[in-house]
Amino acid sequence: MRNKQTVKDNVTTFRKDDGELTRTDQETADLLAAYFKEVYMVEDVITLPVVIEKDLGWQDSDLNFDETAVMEKLLKLNSDKSPGSDGIHP
Repeated sequence: MRNKQTVKDNVTTFRKDDGELTRTDQETADLLAAYFKEVYMVEDVITLPVVIEKDLGWQDSDLNFDETAVMEKLLKLNSDKSPGSDGIHP
């Protein structure tokens, strides 16, 4: 089993724009912070689009999750298919 490592164990220096390596933890942290400020943007929360609530025509109470309904769905799965995004094969 691998030991849990922290970022400190793996990342100790970065190459700055001038080609020099960072020399201190603070300099490395500052360089990382500057990078993330460039990559991520601050979203304008003043002009967000308005979400209009729609009636989908069903209620939670309409959902049927009893054993028979679930078994019918499971039996209809094609076992020759690849696993889904959850990594579980049908």
